[in-house]
Amino acid sequence: MNKKLIICLWVLSAGAMAQEQIVTRDFSTTESKKNDFGLSFNLDAEKKLTSRMSLNFEGELRTQDNSSKVDRWTAGLGLQYKIYQTLDKRFNLKAGLGINYTRLQTLTEKSNFDKLSEHYNDEGNFNGYTERIGYRNTDSYWRDRIRTSMSLSATFSPSKRWSFSIKETLQYNRYCSTDSIHRTRTSTTYYKWREFGTKIGNLEEYGYKWAEMTDADGNTETMYYYDANVYEPNNRGNRIYEKDEPDKTTPFTEVDMKSPRKAADKWVLRSKLTVAYAIKGLPLTPYASVDYGFGLNYTTHKWKIFAGSEYTINKKNKLNLFYRFSHENDADEPNGHLVGIGYKLKF
Repeated sequence: MNKKLIICLWVLSAGAMAQEQIVTRDFSTTESKKNDFGLSFNLDAEKKLTSRMSLNFEGELRTQDNSSKVDRWTAGLGLQYKIYQTLDKRFNLKAGLGINYTRLQTLTEKSNFDKLSEHYNDEGNFNGYTERIGYRNTDSYWRDRIRTSMSLSATFSPSKRWSFSIKETLQYNRYCSTDSIHRTRTSTTYYKWREFGTKIGNLEEYGYKWAEMTDADGNTETMYYYDANVYEPNNRGNRIYEKDEPDKTTPFTEVDMKSPRKAADKWVLRSKLTVAYAIKGLPLTPYASVDYGFGLNYTTHKWKIFAGSEYTINKKNKLNLFYRFSHENDADEPNGHLVGIGYKLKF
C-alpha cells in the first residue's frame, strides 16, 4: 500500500481518537391531550331492496376541542345482507360491506424539548455542557380518509324486550397525504463546570437533575448538578459540580417549516358487543355497548363505551341519543367524551 496513504489514514485516525466525546441526553416531552368533549350529529337512511338485502346511507358532523371546532364530516354507503334467520326470528346473521369518505381536522399540538450534550476530552474528563431548549408547535391541518369495511354480525333476542348482538368489522383506512406547518423556537447555552465537593445534603435526593440549594444565611440560591451512577464508567464517583456562568447564550430563534404528511394505510379489526332492552309501554329502547379495536399493521388498542336510547317515532322514523367515551388519543380522533344525536329513516 502507498506509504503516503498509510500516513494520511494514521493521522486521520489519531485525530478522531483525540476528538472531544459528546454524550447527548434527551429530556423532551410532549403534552398529553386531556379528555376532550365533542358533539356528534348523525343522519342514517335505510332502503330495503329485498327481503334479505338493504342499502344504507350515513352522514356525520362531529366537533372537538370542547366542541369549539369541527373535528370531521363523513359521508358513506353500506350494503347489508341477511345470511340466516331462524323461523321464530330470534336469531339472525348478517354480512355487510361499506365505504365512506371523511374529512378530518388535527388540532395544534405542542411539544417541549430539552437536550443536554455533555462534553468530555479524549481522556474521559468532563469539560463542559451544552443545553438546547425550546418548543415545537404543529399547526392544525385537514386530512382526507377513505375507509372500506367488511362486517359480520349476529343478533339474539330471547324475548320481545331483550336483544344481544356482536359485530366483527375489518376496516381498511387510507389516509391521504397532506402538509402541516412546524413552528420551532430554540435557544442554545454553553456552560462550564467546576468540582464543588462531596458532601451537600442527601446526595441520593438529587440523582440526575438540578437541585436548588440555599447558603447558610438562607439568602442565596445556587444551582448544583449531581452526577450519580450514570458517570460510574468514568470513575469519578458521586461528586457534586457547580455550574459557572454560561460562556454563551444564543437568543431564541423561531423557524417555520412545512412538514409533509405521507399517505398511510392502516388495517383495524373491531369487535362490538351490544345489549338493548325495549321498555314496555314506552317508545324507548335503552342500550349499552363496548367496542374494542386494535391495529393489524400498526400498534393501537382503543376502547369505546356507549350508552344511549332509541326513541321510536313510528315504523319509519327513529331518534337516537347517546354518550360515548373513548380512552385513547390518536391521529384519528381525540380521547374523551362525546354526546351524539341521530335520526334514522327507513323507506
